Amino acid sequence: MSEDDITPEFSRPIALDRLSAHWAHFPIAAQPAELAALAERMSLVDVANLSAEVALRTVYAGAFVELQATLRATVVQRCVVTLTELTNEITESFRLLFGPIGGDEGDHQASSKHGREIDLSPGDEDDPEPIDGDGIDIGEAIAQQLSLALDPYPRISDGDEALGEPEESDVPEGPFSALRGLGRGKLS
Repeated sequence: MSEDDITPEFSRPIALDRLSAHWAHFPIAAQPAELAALAERMSLVDVANLSAEVALRTVYAGAFVELQATLRATVVQRCVVTLTELTNEITESFRLLFGPIGGDEGDHQASSKHGREIDLSPGDEDDPEPIDGDGIDIGEAIAQQLSLALDPYPRISDGDEALGEPEESDVPEGPFSALRGLGRGKLS
């Protein structure tokens, strides 16, 4: 099975011919089966919800597509210290550029009314995502951004204490017991 045969877990394709220079808005939300598949893909305990407000428009004389979105998700991860389940609320706003439409990697230039060439391609700071076919899968874009927004090392706030730091009364007395307090600033 090739990569082209794989259907994303959260797929919401938008045809390029639906887009113009004016913002088109697409609210999307994942269904229960999609949430379960995303949790498995991202090695999460659970994805309780995932929704996004997505806006698309063509830019650079219609050669590229700009995506602006805000995603909201509730995910359950495991603490890397205690393996306790943690629920995290994620809100992430981002912008992506797709293109060029038609796959033409050449320079996109036009002449101004004064006869000067105007560069209509994105700058170096905007490395566009490739457009595969005649549409953009905004669901997959949201899923990828969610994976980037996840805490790679989730920890409960008191993770160190949860490991069971011994109480002073539980520590056996011995010849070096007086030195134990040095690291904690208890000796004078």
